[in-house]
Amino acid sequence: IGGLTLERAPRVAATGARWGAAIGALCRADDPETAARALHLALGGHA
Repeated sequence: IGGLTLERAPRVAATGARWGAAIGALCRADDPETAARALHLALGGHA
């Protein structure tokens, strides 16, 4: 597990994955809440 970033999210979503780990991307983000929301949307979540 690892390496899930906003840039990789569309490819991950295309595989049909339902879960993933984005700990590094969120911990390194200046604004983790905004980063989490962006990842959620990029993975096909709803606003």
